[in-house]
Amino acid sequence: MNANIYVFPVKSKTIVYKIPLYTDEEIFLTVLAMNVFGNTPHKITSSNLEECDLELVIAAIAQAATYDIFTNYTKQVYLNIIRSVEEIEK
Repeated sequence: MNANIYVFPVKSKTIVYKIPLYTDEEIFLTVLAMNVFGNTPHKITSSNLEECDLELVIAAIAQAATYDIFTNYTKQVYLNIIRSVEEIEK
């Protein structure tokens, strides 16, 4: 008996990010990080934050978490946001 080998197409997986922002403080600090470190041509507000590239948002938050212009409490909030980022495969 001969074996049949079936080759199935490999589906490429896309990774997307989800950033859960639960409080007004987290939203405000994320908008602040984007306006200071995001290097965007336009002003970011809470209403247009969802339109931003998530990798750019994550980079801005990570950069903000390292700057001494923010208090330790604020840095901790930024670190909590970074820890809550979820990768989702689609």
